[in-house]
Amino acid sequence: MVEAAALQAIYVKAQLQRCHSVLMGEAAALALGASIVQALQISHCNFLSDSQQLVHFLHQENQQNPFQWRIKPFTQVFTNIAATIQSQLFKINRNQNTTADILTKQARSSMLTFQNCNCTRPLCGPICTLFQALLQVDLNSVSILAASCCG
Repeated sequence: MVEAAALQAIYVKAQLQRCHSVLMGEAAALALGASIVQALQISHCNFLSDSQQLVHFLHQENQQNPFQWRIKPFTQVFTNIAATIQSQLFKINRNQNTTADILTKQARSSMLTFQNCNCTRPLCGPICTLFQALLQVDLNSVSILAASCCG
């Protein structure tokens, strides 16, 4: 989950091709979140993850040797973008991660498509800035399926 602004919530449904582990999915989600933050030109962001192993790895000074090589492209994207903005990565308990659980369940039953980006944020005006930013996000093997911008 990405905390972009005090009164803004952004939810993105995405699909990762050839996901080999839960850890890889979590790393891809962080990379996607960071890519969206960059596309929206947000200068301060907090990232949350319930993966202790991933958070610990991303807090290390040397990130050259991840414990799963398949996560390297995603951790590198996250690290590169996070270094360009004021950001922090926090580990949260799984039982506190109810928003992600609810969104996962909703995403499985959702019929929304990316072309029908849902924006209820009054500041966006007729053209949603989230939708425009998502068009700029290009992350290998990650497809954005739906998005919602609330304010």
